[in-house]
Amino acid sequence: MKKLVMSVVLLLGVCFILLTAENEKVLAAPVGKKVNYSAPEQHKNKKEPVTVTVNGTKFTYQPYGKGIEIIDVQCSKEKLVVPAKLNGKRVYKIERIFVPTIRKVVIKNGIQEIGESAFGGLHKLTSVTIPKSVKKIGITAFYRAPIKEIKFQNLSVKIGESAFWGCRKLEKVSFPKGEFTGKIGESAFEYSSLRGVKLPYMKNMKKQVGRFAFADNKRMKKVTFSSRQKKVSLGEDWFTDCPNAKIIVGKQVKTFSSKVNANAGTVQLLGRQTKLTGFKKPKDRSYYYIQFKKFIVPKGSKAIPVLKNAKYGTVSDSRKDRYSGEKNYYFSTSEADMHKVKIVKK
Repeated sequence: MKKLVMSVVLLLGVCFILLTAENEKVLAAPVGKKVNYSAPEQHKNKKEPVTVTVNGTKFTYQPYGKGIEIIDVQCSKEKLVVPAKLNGKRVYKIERIFVPTIRKVVIKNGIQEIGESAFGGLHKLTSVTIPKSVKKIGITAFYRAPIKEIKFQNLSVKIGESAFWGCRKLEKVSFPKGEFTGKIGESAFEYSSLRGVKLPYMKNMKKQVGRFAFADNKRMKKVTFSSRQKKVSLGEDWFTDCPNAKIIVGKQVKTFSSKVNANAGTVQLLGRQTKLTGFKKPKDRSYYYIQFKKFIVPKGSKAIPVLKNAKYGTVSDSRKDRYSGEKNYYFSTSEADMHKVKIVKK
């Protein structure tokens, strides 16, 4: 038995010596000969950021998709031109950029995405050019920037949540002609100074526009729609706190509906054939529930039967927002706060 054990131990020892020698041959390769080494996958694609100077402006970028993304900018000028290529590589995205001196930004055609908070908080930024190539604008991309006007050129652009929130100098927003297949995120233009807005043609307005999208624009005077829009369905609180806004519904519109819009403005129906839909009677009530206190309608309008038996809720409470100092209004549906809708026939 002892002899058997000794034989096994001896055999294991020989195997160990042979394996060790083989490993040493691999590790101690002869000088001048190449050794093939396969790096772990996580290290293969890792590349350090690169900084390049273009016309006195330093751009730092890193790989992104099939191209690169700009992650930092060093610029002392008032105008920033963001190139579509750096070192021959295509720029797909602009990330967070904080250059307090910038007053004007020109984004070159070819860039597809403006990242989260990319230009947010730039208190001197008054002008920005967004090219047709941009398909996505991130959350709070331009929040609180004093931009005066925005022109969108891409019909499929996705505007992120609060992308232009708090742009108190923003008076005009325009969209290209055609069918808009993109999205306008929640609170995208809230708390701005829009004087008016013309919404592009959309097949599904409720899904394409988020809550509070144009809320708290107290200077808003006029809201219109594309001449192709046959059905207008305003989502929840789109025009809340826009007390001076007149929502003009064209003759071509067959149905009009709206969800809650506290402290909102007036609706003017231009066509007799436009019907009001989506205004449900509250439980155990004999009247319809309308979200606007005043309607201007043509004589013989099909909306009159609903409006005659309709009431709207008033603002029952208001509180100051702890960040902006502005009042937030709360819409009441209680019996005591319900009033008759005002009808003006023209």
